[in-house]
Amino acid sequence: MLKKLSFYSLLTAAFGLAVLAPGAQAQTYGPPAGLPDFSQMNIPGGLPGGMPGGLPANMGPSAEQSAKFEEMQRKGEEMQKEAEKKAFKKMSKNNNQFEKGVKIIKTQVKKLNKKGAPTTPEMQAEIAKLDDFLAKLKAATGIEELQALYESFSDLVDSAQEKLQIMSKAAKWPSVEKQANNLLAKLTKESASLKAKAAKKNIADDLTTSFTELDQAIAEQKATLKTLKTQVKTDPDTVFDNIGDYFDKFRDIYENNVREINASLDLRKAVKTELPKFISGLDKRVKSLAKNKKINTAELKAMVAEANAKFASIKTMTAGKISDLEPVVTAIDELTDIGTKFEDKWEALTGQDNNSLMPKLPDTPNDYKINLPTGLNSLIK
Repeated sequence: MLKKLSFYSLLTAAFGLAVLAPGAQAQTYGPPAGLPDFSQMNIPGGLPGGMPGGLPANMGPSAEQSAKFEEMQRKGEEMQKEAEKKAFKKMSKNNNQFEKGVKIIKTQVKKLNKKGAPTTPEMQAEIAKLDDFLAKLKAATGIEELQALYESFSDLVDSAQEKLQIMSKAAKWPSVEKQANNLLAKLTKESASLKAKAAKKNIADDLTTSFTELDQAIAEQKATLKTLKTQVKTDPDTVFDNIGDYFDKFRDIYENNVREINASLDLRKAVKTELPKFISGLDKRVKSLAKNKKINTAELKAMVAEANAKFASIKTMTAGKISDLEPVVTAIDELTDIGTKFEDKWEALTGQDNNSLMPKLPDTPNDYKINLPTGLNSLIK
């Protein structure tokens, strides 16, 4: 976090400069002490007594007196100008402190640049204002002009500090980009692994749509990262206000696309291997009992027919993309219930336990444990 620079703490604490605060009464410069007030000056000799209305036209100051008056007035003005000139020169010595203040701000910008934060257009505008301030400071010719510039510097510093705070966010971008690229690499590797599993199980064609959607989601994340990288150069505030949403999308992809493909792989494995074995086992058991004329296998045959119908329904639901896993899982559970009833009836008719017939079924989608990349949750705010 950048420490906020106060105008007066900048000048007083850092440089030992005392400058009039805004609203303080600046020193005024008039005639030096002891100089006559010419507006109230008494004419030598005074006014003749008892002459109403003052001196007659022909009784004004003499030429010599007028000359003395003008000479004193000229000297007074020269002294006043000289006093103002000295005061301006003394006050101007403070200018280099303001130059140092601007230099500090520019140094902070360069440090943030080295950390990967580009100089935003807003910060460039602030630097231009500071440069204009220094130019006006250098060109100033009067005390009042200097004082006005000094007082305006506080607002310039405050505004520049706000833009520096925004730039400091952009300095974090290289680290954020690295984390995003790591997640993209892991997700791409995960996709390739799932495709290899599907190909090995000879069910890749069944998952074409699912893999297309996963690849599209990864491509969108890559495109979004590229957009954010461009935007952070001009509007880092907005980028970092919404960066949590970007990383949250990774979690959505893992918990939806990746989970769905994993579950689909296991379900299709069950449909292609476990469930056919299960149905075949039921049918073989019924046929083996049919040889015994004393045992009525009608109920068992009905259960086998029901199991075959349910299995056909499951094969239909898993023929293409499984848009909703729950109905498939529910159908498999119902098929398992048929198997349980078959076992109970089998045991009642034969006195034998037949648990070996039950198929090995996959977990439901909610039971799948998706291992999110390390640190992902900490990136989602």
